[in-house]
Amino acid sequence: MSKTKNTSKKNIRQKKHETVSLLLNDLIDRTLPGKRLPGISELMRLSGYGRPVVEAGLRHCVEEKKIFVRPRQGFFRNEVRFDSRKIILIHDTRYVPFEGGFVNTLFDTLRLLIEKDGYEFDIVNCSDEKIEFFQRAAEIFGTDKIMLFGCKSKELSETVHKTFRCCMDLLPRHSAVLGAEIRDSPDMTLIQLNYLFGLNYRKIGYLHHAESDIFRNPIEYQRLFDYYRIMAEHGLKVNPAWVLFAPWDWQDFSNAMDRFFAADDIPEAVIAHGSSLTYFYRYCRNNGIQIGKDIGVMGCDDNPLNLHPVVTTTVNNPTIIAEEAWQVMKELMNGNIQCRITTLHIRPGRSITHCSKTQSLIP
Repeated sequence: MSKTKNTSKKNIRQKKHETVSLLLNDLIDRTLPGKRLPGISELMRLSGYGRPVVEAGLRHCVEEKKIFVRPRQGFFRNEVRFDSRKIILIHDTRYVPFEGGFVNTLFDTLRLLIEKDGYEFDIVNCSDEKIEFFQRAAEIFGTDKIMLFGCKSKELSETVHKTFRCCMDLLPRHSAVLGAEIRDSPDMTLIQLNYLFGLNYRKIGYLHHAESDIFRNPIEYQRLFDYYRIMAEHGLKVNPAWVLFAPWDWQDFSNAMDRFFAADDIPEAVIAHGSSLTYFYRYCRNNGIQIGKDIGVMGCDDNPLNLHPVVTTTVNNPTIIAEEAWQVMKELMNGNIQCRITTLHIRPGRSITHCSKTQSLIP
């Protein structure tokens, strides 16, 4: 009977210590390096156990070097030792890289530049991670230097900026300026339309990817709003049938194009998001529509390189962006915050020719 009682007491004590251990480990995980843990009285309240059990758990964490004690101040999470020569680029987007395309060229050039200067460089896809992962990302990656590429969420970017000492936003998709960054030029639609106006195009459609959440797609919405504004400023009426969201599914896209080309007044040219061009070319080929002759096509951003005729497009130069990104990052590591805008240019192809139809513009 006595042996049974002793075993029972031992099990109860073990359960108490396990409960406190789980509580402390959870608190440590949610505490930033160098920050203070709750005091002993609060830990007693949270665990429901007395001082001896809580203090035993704290001593165990100190022995494991998870925390350290400052006399008369409390217990603190240990600082993480970072690799001073390591830089991570993370992205939370599901892009489709084209061989030799914008994203691959940007990433490859960054790697060459950073490794040439003696740093280790890794690229990590974090599209499936929850916000808790990013709160601990510096500890996970073992560095306090990060580039955040194509981030759509202001909240995510804020979390990463708080977690890392040096964080640079590279081509963010949200509108908040949180620190060092390189942002897309806001002039893409203006450059595209001026180019088309110069070749005598007046009836111009727009295939966009401005999805429902404007706060997560501000650049797409800005370009779409600029399209309407600039067309109106030049006295050019926009047929509602000319402006469509470009579906990601082929059948949905094909149905949308049926409506687009069934309009009473078909546009002379269309501005199309780069990721929709493969479908647009396929639809035109299937329906006997000659690009560059029956309709002009102006691309945006990254475009597949295997399309014929070659797409005339408005692009950033990924090599130049990579060079500037590394300059901004090095300045940030020296304590200087810089914000830059990309420089756009037209890359001529054969999808746009001179339009023979005439219609005057409002000057």
